[in-house]
Amino acid sequence: MDITLLRELKKLDFTKVETYLNETVKSVMPANSMASYAIAYVLVKADENKGANLDTLDSFVETCNVYEEIALFLNDNLRGIWDIVTRARGVFDADMYKAFLIFDEILEYRGGMDYTPDCISKLAISILEPTNDDKIADYCIGKGAFVRECIMTAPDAAYYGNEINISTRAIALLRADILGKDINIEYSNALELDFSQHKYDKIFSNYPFMLRSVDISGTTNTAVQFLNKVLPVMRKSITSDWLFNAVIINTLNDGGKGVAISVPSTMWNMPEKEIRKFFVDNGYIEAVIALPARLYEGTAIKTVMYVFSQNNKSIKFIDASDLFEKGRRQNVLTDDNIAEIVSLYKEDGKRSATVAVDQLNNYILDPMAYMGNEIEIKDGAPLESVIKSITRGAQFKAAELDELISENPTHTQYLTLSDIKNGQISENLSYINDLDDSYSKFYLKNDDIIISKNGVPVKVAVASIEEGQKVLANGNLYVIEPDKEKINPYFLKAFFESRKGIAVLEKICVGTAIKNISMDAIKKLVVPVPPIEEQNRIANEYLAAIDELKVLKSKITKVESRLKNIYDESGVD
Repeated sequence: MDITLLRELKKLDFTKVETYLNETVKSVMPANSMASYAIAYVLVKADENKGANLDTLDSFVETCNVYEEIALFLNDNLRGIWDIVTRARGVFDADMYKAFLIFDEILEYRGGMDYTPDCISKLAISILEPTNDDKIADYCIGKGAFVRECIMTAPDAAYYGNEINISTRAIALLRADILGKDINIEYSNALELDFSQHKYDKIFSNYPFMLRSVDISGTTNTAVQFLNKVLPVMRKSITSDWLFNAVIINTLNDGGKGVAISVPSTMWNMPEKEIRKFFVDNGYIEAVIALPARLYEGTAIKTVMYVFSQNNKSIKFIDASDLFEKGRRQNVLTDDNIAEIVSLYKEDGKRSATVAVDQLNNYILDPMAYMGNEIEIKDGAPLESVIKSITRGAQFKAAELDELISENPTHTQYLTLSDIKNGQISENLSYINDLDDSYSKFYLKNDDIIISKNGVPVKVAVASIEEGQKVLANGNLYVIEPDKEKINPYFLKAFFESRKGIAVLEKICVGTAIKNISMDAIKKLVVPVPPIEEQNRIANEYLAAIDELKVLKSKITKVESRLKNIYDESGVD
């Protein structure tokens, strides 16, 4: 297809075509969202072939030289309803059907994550700078949105894509056939690619986010095999994002560049610190760009763009999280926004910084942690203005603590740093012998906020103390008593666990070998203090999410228990 025509097709308003095809399909096949693409393909293909015979599906396939895989897709979606194809012919001209087929995105999943928004593709293309001489790959190609956009910049490049979803890949095949370019789209799992057989100059991947390791385990997973070789210990709890990234770095040609879209937690979560360290220390990360929320329709999820290349001694960090144009259903990176990000890529500014790899903070890759400017906190106030007190927990020498520990239940329990996991305090705290009244000032009160003094990431929890319960905090913990008329403790915890909250806590951590926070820094820390009604609303949402998590964990425990007893209860001797 001529690139000028492709650009003109993109300007067409084909919403009436979408409405007509979708309503026509739903009248005969309510659950089929793919048939609309199939109809459009047939009508476009027939328009391009003068000898096309549309009497039947079989005659169309024979007279239009349809690829076997596409023929199978058409058979699955149009067999038995061929009359709707013939009725649709002539309702709109061929270019309108062609524009719909190539550019429309019927969302299979209401979360909106089954396609790459054009603005993300455009930003990736601006960074990758593809040329007609490049070999370009798109791992997890979906319906081919990135390739479609990239063709407008590099129409004569050689394109490769893979996709594990059969129906989604079929749409990409339809588009590739109509585009008429050098596009090879395999049915395969990107995590199982043979690295030696795949080498590309430019790579893009908008892979599925945060698949758990249980979903990606297996001997054929070449990314897992690779990381198991290069890392002393690879945690089983990791998610798939860095595995997809491992595929990218292993299939780049010398001098090549790759772009991946991921989620913010991959920039800082501790289970994957060693993987980030491997990527950083080996010079694979060129840049990290924090993107705005709601770029994907139907979800408020934020994303991050990683740029991979070779021999990087420093990393460019760009915080583009507030560069967007707000839309009704989703936000958009405008051409001006993209131009500004590209400018920040070339020169440091208010939203960007270049950091030597040996200056990174605990291999955290969040751009906000490296911005020279202060982090803006709306409705901000120093923490000391909304609390009643802040104290450090009781300090004991190791020998003293050994003497205090009781093997039997007592009236007093002891809270240590290790008892706080995933923001929750363990229900199984150690018991210690009862202490004299001089230690009463160290006992936790209900809704006290606990913040770790040493180490990163900073741990935060809210104490839930029952009447008559005595819990003594360890000396490595700060205990903050909030003024509940001014600050809701669960609102404050929700803030500290947010991306911005993590960043402000990281900024006050000092030290080289072991990071620590001073009490004065905690007091001066600026936190958001919106009206208490707004705080309570957010706190209630947070508490509801905690309750939901408890229910899910309980279900998992019950299922795990059932699995262990299935054989015993089967009656088989």
